Amino acid sequence: MMEENETSSSIMKRLSPTLFLALLTGCSLGGGIEPHRVIHNSRADMPSAPLGEKEAQAAVRVLEARRQQGNVSVDETVRALETLSRWVPEDSDPFIRECAPYIDSVVPLFADPSEDVRFHAVETAGVCGCQRIERELLRTRETGSSALVREAAAESLILLGLGDDVWSE
Repeated sequence: MMEENETSSSIMKRLSPTLFLALLTGCSLGGGIEPHRVIHNSRADMPSAPLGEKEAQAAVRVLEARRQQGNVSVDETVRALETLSRWVPEDSDPFIRECAPYIDSVVPLFADPSEDVRFHAVETAGVCGCQRIERELLRTRETGSSALVREAAAESLILLGLGDDVWSE
C-alpha cells in the first residue's frame, strides 16, 4: 500500500514507464484505438472526401516522376498513392468494375526499389484497380520480393473480387 508521505509526482514517476509500455504494446485506457491504428495510418483514418481531378493529376505527376527519374522521395510517393486511394468508382453496373483512370501510373510501382512504395502501390491497386491488372497483382503475389508486398497483393486481389486464396508464406 502507498505510504502517506508519498507525493503524486513520485507516483507518476513510478507509473510513467508502466503506462508508456502499456500504450506501446497496444493497451489503451479508453479502449478505443486498435494497436495497428497507432502503428500504421490506414485508409480508415484518411479523410473521406472524394478525390478531385486536380488532386489526382498532381498525384499522378509525382508517381510518374518517381518512375521515370527517381527524383521523388519515398514519403512523397506514398502520400501520392494514399491520395489516389480516395478514388471512388462510378459504378454504373455493379458487376463490372472499371479501373481508375490513373491505374497505369500505379502498376509500374509494383517493381519500385522501395518496399514501402511497392506495398502502398499494391494496396492502392486494391482500391482503384479492376480485372485488367489481375495479372500484375498475381505476379506480385507469387514473386514479390517481400512477404509484406506479397500479402498486400493477395489482399488486393480479394478486394477486387479476383481471388479468394488465403495468403500464406
